[in-house]
Amino acid sequence: MSAPKVYSATDVAAHNSAKDLWIIVRGQVFDLTEFQNEHPGGKKILAKVAGTDATESFNKYHSDTIFAANQKLAIGVVEGANPPAKL
Repeated sequence: MSAPKVYSATDVAAHNSAKDLWIIVRGQVFDLTEFQNEHPGGKKILAKVAGTDATESFNKYHSDTIFAANQKLAIGVVEGANPPAKL
């Protein structure tokens, strides 16, 4: 298994629109561009956290099970972060 791609917080911040939406959760970088229409809470909620570390918001509303189920959307890790092992 190869090492995950590493992104800076600045890299993630550049992906802050509906056409290109990335977030950070628990040290991992997720590309949610194609997932927006599927998000049960709606895409407006994702737009509010686009390009940011959304860990606090995510943890408030989601379980570890949801985190594990969405690993397919993970595209890498944030430099200097200590992301959790794959669940």
